[in-house]
Amino acid sequence: ATFAQEFAGISTAATTTGAQTISGAGSLSTGAAAKTFTVNDAASVADDLTISATISGAGGFTKAGAGTLFLNGNTVAGPVSVGAGTLRGAFTANGGLSVQAGGTLTPGSSVTAGTITASTLAFGAGASSVAINIGNGPSDQINVVNAGGLTAAGTATFTVSPSGGFTA
Repeated sequence: ATFAQEFAGISTAATTTGAQTISGAGSLSTGAAAKTFTVNDAASVADDLTISATISGAGGFTKAGAGTLFLNGNTVAGPVSVGAGTLRGAFTANGGLSVQAGGTLTPGSSVTAGTITASTLAFGAGASSVAINIGNGPSDQINVVNAGGLTAAGTATFTVSPSGGFTA
């Protein structure tokens, strides 16, 4: 069976102690208006919330909260904004991707490489960051597919870490 569910927003409780997962053969819909995914930081887990379902709807979402949201193989129809905390995983943002001050974008997981594909990637005013791993094996990638689609209005810090050894 598949599901299709429009929602008002997603929020993990500040007192959550374990990882949370939303998965299935259907989709979550943001509808026409942007939604907020507030993911709080549970200190005992690497990924506070994992979503392994298509996220449809023209509204897209803003990732808020100090926690980590992991998108696992998703396609997101609307725009995605990282307003706080970390957004990581392997996903496609057809409506564009922006990283605001205090937000971090990381392809892959803590143990596997990943690719993030976005129609556009914008770094907003203030300091935002990107963390990627490179090495002899699979490496993290960020693909911006629209010509002129990479823009910056502020300062972006790129942290590049070797994984599996590094050969220049």
